[in-house]
Amino acid sequence: MRYTRIVRTEDGGSAFEEKEIALAEQHVADGVPHMAVGAPPFEALFLPV
Repeated sequence: MRYTRIVRTEDGGSAFEEKEIALAEQHVADGVPHMAVGAPPFEALFLPV
């Protein structure tokens, strides 16, 4: 899956960056269609507070 992320530039501005997350189908429950799941982006684990 592709998504757009807003990043800070060296000069204090902002820019868009295209990223991609690998998805895999996963069984959730009987009678329910498989869900597409993926790991959170590495950057999301270290967001500034």
